Amino acid sequence: MSSSDEFARELFEDAKQSLRQAGVTTSEAVTQRHLRHATLAAFSFLELQIDLIAQHFRDSDFFTLHETGMINQRDVVFDKGAFKMKDASRFTRLEDRMLLLQNKFKGSKLTEREWWEPLKKGTERRNSIAHPRGPVSLDAANVQSDLGAVLSCASDLFEIVFGKRLPYESLGLKPKLGK
Repeated sequence: MSSSDEFARELFEDAKQSLRQAGVTTSEAVTQRHLRHATLAAFSFLELQIDLIAQHFRDSDFFTLHETGMINQRDVVFDKGAFKMKDASRFTRLEDRMLLLQNKFKGSKLTEREWWEPLKKGTERRNSIAHPRGPVSLDAANVQSDLGAVLSCASDLFEIVFGKRLPYESLGLKPKLGK
């Protein structure tokens, strides 16, 4: 397993462990801290999973240059009569990157998957934490749903692209022992 793969797995383990910790604390402030961490770690895991998929297509003709730029979050510029990808980052919304994968892998129908709407709601919660406009209070059941949607999404994406699900999806939301 590459170091990026292992780090992605660690991020999701962090999310699961934080969710578990949120359920055993008696302090509301500590519960909220754990729920925020679980949410941010889970979505970081998903972003990294999509980056890992994108890396497989960096030098491929499967995507157009502009699509490659979008999926790999790189800037594409018109320079001296030709389009070129720069090393500069150009961040693209998570949902847009997923919709590009849906478009390229016909029949994947990500937007029709059971996890799509819960993932969108979870993304809104994540955004409210990452870009706060005021205090945010999270509910453990919602965060648990968010983690389930993130895991299902990542595993479905891997199955669509590589023909196999994430091997650790079978562990679900239960943290590994010893963490």
